[in-house]
Amino acid sequence: PPPTGAPPPRPPSPPPVVWSGATPREKLEQWCRERGNPKPSYEVASRTTVRCRVWALSKERVQKKRARAAKGQPPPPGTAPTVVCTADSTNSILRPWAKSKACSGGPSKAAHDLAACQALYALAPDLPLYRVLPPPFRDWWTAKLDALRAEREAEASLSAEAKKRRSDKIIDAVVKRVLLFAAAADDAAADAAEERELEKGSGAFYQPVVTKKPPKKKKKEEEDAPATESWEDLLSSDDDQGEDETAPADDWEAAALPEDEVLEGPSALEVARYETGGDDLKAWWLERKASPAYAAMRDQRAELPAAGARDGFVAVAGDAASASHRDRVVVCGETGSGKTTQLPHFLLDAALCAGGARASAIRIVVTQPRRVAATSVAARVAAECGENDVGGLIGYHIRHERRCSSRTKILFCTAGVLLRCLRGGLDGKEG
Repeated sequence: PPPTGAPPPRPPSPPPVVWSGATPREKLEQWCRERGNPKPSYEVASRTTVRCRVWALSKERVQKKRARAAKGQPPPPGTAPTVVCTADSTNSILRPWAKSKACSGGPSKAAHDLAACQALYALAPDLPLYRVLPPPFRDWWTAKLDALRAEREAEASLSAEAKKRRSDKIIDAVVKRVLLFAAAADDAAADAAEERELEKGSGAFYQPVVTKKPPKKKKKEEEDAPATESWEDLLSSDDDQGEDETAPADDWEAAALPEDEVLEGPSALEVARYETGGDDLKAWWLERKASPAYAAMRDQRAELPAAGARDGFVAVAGDAASASHRDRVVVCGETGSGKTTQLPHFLLDAALCAGGARASAIRIVVTQPRRVAATSVAARVAAECGENDVGGLIGYHIRHERRCSSRTKILFCTAGVLLRCLRGGLDGKEG
C-alpha cells in the first residue's frame, strides 16, 4: 500500500493509437478540395486552444476578400468563414492520439486534428465521415450523434404528448357539445310532452280550478303604448315566450292573483288546521317526524354531504332574529350533495320545531332553471317530508301549472315565475 500522505497514484496512460489511414486534417482538406473551397486555416488562440476556420465559398470570392484586405478595404458581404471551431489541447481524448506515430507534426498538432474533426461534424453532421476517422475522433463523433439522437427522441416524445393533450381536449369539447345538444333535445321533448298533456286536458297533473271573468277592455293609452323590453322580460324568457295574458297569475298564494281571478284552494278544514297558530304547526310537525313515511327517508338524507353542514347553515340562514343570522349566504357543493333538496328542508324543520310566529311565517322559495326540474325536485322533497303528494306542505309553480296552496311552506318554481311574482308586487299587487 502507498505510504500515508502520499498523493494518489495516477491512472495508467492509455496506449498510443495505431492508425494507418488519413488524419482528420487530411479529411477536412479533402472535403474542401472536392467542393472547390479553399484550404482550412489553423491558428493558435491561446496556450491550450487551437482555432480552425473553414470557408465554404468559392475560390474567386476568397480571392476578392484577400485582395480587399490587402488594400485596407472591408471584405465583400458573404465572405465570412462558414465554420470556426476551437479545440482544447488538454482534452483527454487527445492523449492516446498525441502519442501515436500517425499524428503528423507530433503531439503539438493533435489539437489541430480535433479542431478539424469538429469542423467536419459542423459541416456534414449527417454524413458517416466518422467511419474513416481514427478511433478517438470516431468515439467523439458517435457520442455527439447519440446525444443528438436522445435530444430528438425527447422532443418527439414531448410533441407526442402535446398532440395527445390536444386531441383529448378536442374530444372532450366534442363530447361536451354532444351532451349539451342531447340535454337540450331532452328538455325540448319533455316540454313538448307537457304541452300535449295540457292541451288534451289529461288528469296526470293537478290543475287549479280558476274562475275567470270577461277580460276588461284595454284603454286606448295602453293599446298605443310601445312595447318595451326590461331585464325581467329578458330573464323570464325561458318560461314566458308565447304565453298569453290570460294565463294564470304567477304569484304564490291566492291573494296574489289578479282581481278578475279566484283560486279555489284547499278545504276549510285544512286551512283551519294550518292557520290556528305556530304551536299547532309545531305539534303537527313533530307528529309527522315520528311517522313511518318520514322515517323511511331519514337514513338516505343522513348519508348526503349536506347533512354534516345542517347546524352551521341553520345558524346563519335560519332565524332572522338570531345574532348570527345573515341576509345572504353562499353555499358551494358538488352535484348531488343535497343543496337543492336538503337546505330548504333544514330551514323548514328548524322553523316548525321552533313553533310560534316563526312557524307560521316561514315561506321558502327555491328557483329551478327548467320546469321539469322544479316538478321533480318538489316531488322528491315532498316524499322526504312524509307527504303523500305535491301541493300541500311542498308545492311547485311553473308555466300553465301550479300545485300549491295557502299552507305550502316550500315552493319550487322557475326563475320566470319568481320574477313575475316580484314584478306584480312592485306594481302594487300582493305577493
